[in-house]
Amino acid sequence: MRFRRSLPVGFALDPAMREQVEAGFAELLDTLRAQLSPREMTACAVERVTSISAPLLRGHLLDLEDLPHTGPETPLRPRQGLRWQLTLADGVARLHFHNKTVQFPASVAEEVRWVAEHETQWFTANTIPGDLDEAGRITLVRTLLAEGFLTLH
Repeated sequence: MRFRRSLPVGFALDPAMREQVEAGFAELLDTLRAQLSPREMTACAVERVTSISAPLLRGHLLDLEDLPHTGPETPLRPRQGLRWQLTLADGVARLHFHNKTVQFPASVAEEVRWVAEHETQWFTANTIPGDLDEAGRITLVRTLLAEGFLTLH
């Protein structure tokens, strides 16, 4: 309620009242500084921007139809124009896009990042670097394909 208080009548003409108003503003700013984190505010803004983008799912139904046949040499790429963010916390890697979040073990975060950063390049599951075996890479690309992050077409 302190932030909704109105200014006192006559403060503009009374120097003592102006000083009280300034002191009140300073107190409110100190309160805000103590309660807000620039890092958290930025993270929230990034999450909001990545979540409000409209999904561009052209060909997604065809991708879903071909999903069971996606193998180690199937050409894939991220959908163009995706806004995404990869976060790591509590042993979980979270890929945020299209107002959704896909979770992976933190141990595959670098593989997920590599895939996400190849927006303009086609790749296969076998070209993903890292420690995942072939079955793990196929699971990774099939998951991202099913969620609409990757495309075959």
